[in-house]
Amino acid sequence: MKKGIALIIACLLLLPGCSLKKGDSRDANQTVESSKTQDIEDPMAADAKKKKNPKDQNGDEQGSKDAASEENDQDGQNGTRHGNPYLFATSSEKLLTENEVGSLNKQLLNIARNEIFSRYGYVFKDPKLREYFERQPWYAPNPSFKGDISGLNDIEKKNIALIQKYEKDESLQLGYYNENPNWKVSIDIDGDGQDESMEYTAKNGEFSLKVNGKLVASKTGDNFADRIKIIDIDYSDSYKEVAVYDDGPSDDPKWNIYAKVEDNFKEVGEINSYTLDTDGSGKFRGSFDDVWCFKPEVILGYWEINSNHELEYKNEDKKKYIGKKYTLQLGNAEDGGLRLIPEGASESDQGSFQSLKSGEQVTLLDINYNGRGTTLKLKTSKGITGTTGTFMGGD
Repeated sequence: MKKGIALIIACLLLLPGCSLKKGDSRDANQTVESSKTQDIEDPMAADAKKKKNPKDQNGDEQGSKDAASEENDQDGQNGTRHGNPYLFATSSEKLLTENEVGSLNKQLLNIARNEIFSRYGYVFKDPKLREYFERQPWYAPNPSFKGDISGLNDIEKKNIALIQKYEKDESLQLGYYNENPNWKVSIDIDGDGQDESMEYTAKNGEFSLKVNGKLVASKTGDNFADRIKIIDIDYSDSYKEVAVYDDGPSDDPKWNIYAKVEDNFKEVGEINSYTLDTDGSGKFRGSFDDVWCFKPEVILGYWEINSNHELEYKNEDKKKYIGKKYTLQLGNAEDGGLRLIPEGASESDQGSFQSLKSGEQVTLLDINYNGRGTTLKLKTSKGITGTTGTFMGGD
């Protein structure tokens, strides 16, 4: 019922089309400049390839090595941790828990898995991973270690398998759709080398977050529910952030983001978004910060962490998009098309509305964006000028 109301409101003047989300779990390659995740071999595909090719020097172990150590690398890994060199300092000695692994976003899951290989001095092929670990004070490259799974201990193998399970299926994220989540995890979030013990509970539209037994954040909202994540917006500082999800009164998503900065646990920003995918660059886009049904892409703005460790929104200059032609790509929304209200037509005169389909070319005449909804003024290839109404831009 709630999601149905949301779509009616958000898609006020649209057929079931461009307003539908392109995907609630966009990969963590969503950056301000739309960089893409490098294609590293899938573990299952790598194992299958090795079985078909017995001439590989290290057999199945070598195939597992590349897949397990470098799969799903994220762009932007170009910072260094000051006083916070490990994500999980004991992941080679102690089994990780579902709580610990499930609390990380994709970006940090990738780091956590490769951290195990890096302790052996694995020399990463991907330049961004190589640069990230070469900046860590404990990392010592060892070219003789080829990343063979057989060279790891049993605890490391189990931890890698657990991390990969969460990387492959975001629905396994901690507390996903639990009605009354209770989350506990220990992790260093402020770069002082000491783990903080954190506990999160949410019930009846209210959440509380405790660090080392002390209540540091609480808020009453519309639908604080099931998702809390540890993220790292900027690799070049020593802080990780804690993000709490509020689903809103009618599927109006929002992330409340907190950080412990110089012994002060504070809220650093609120982001309207379904997803929260960061890449360590200090900048990222939310779900509503682009016009996803245009090709090439139109970016509306992005979030950036400032010197006070607070999030600021930066608008893109829309002038660089105005007057250019774009091809509509509606994806799953193609059946309904994008509803265009011709100039001079009444909003109640639905018979005059135009339904634009995937593959059609339009010229963008203007953009009105308020951080939550987007209205586009377009000119079709047939010379019809009109507006799309308000819809939820982004994915």
